[in-house]
Amino acid sequence: MREQARRTDLVTVVAGLALAVGWIWHQMGGPGAVAMLLLGLAALVGAIFSLTRPAAISGELGVIAAGVMAIALPWAFGFTDSPVAALTSWACGVVITAAGAYGVVRANRTRRSNPELAWSAHRNEVPGVSRT
Repeated sequence: MREQARRTDLVTVVAGLALAVGWIWHQMGGPGAVAMLLLGLAALVGAIFSLTRPAAISGELGVIAAGVMAIALPWAFGFTDSPVAALTSWACGVVITAAGAYGVVRANRTRRSNPELAWSAHRNEVPGVSRT
């Protein structure tokens, strides 16, 4: 079950990288390029978080948020006049959002079957000392 969740996270990593460096390919500048870079990096961080914690839904929700913002990016920053850059943002946004939505379903199943994969259980106890 964990392998398929990893595949979607790897797809998110690739789409996030494409979004993060897309401004270079399209020779963009200004705030639209910075937003593309930051949203690509946000998708990367969410995907890496999901790879390390396969049952944590918060990483997948972050990926979905980055994907939805990437879809709205060309309209928000006004680079719809550059169709290739806008298409890159829309395509990467759709892929990131779809992978995040599938990741939420997989994370929920993993959480039900193996809840300790969501977060580590840390205990700050000293052996031999009891707290009463």
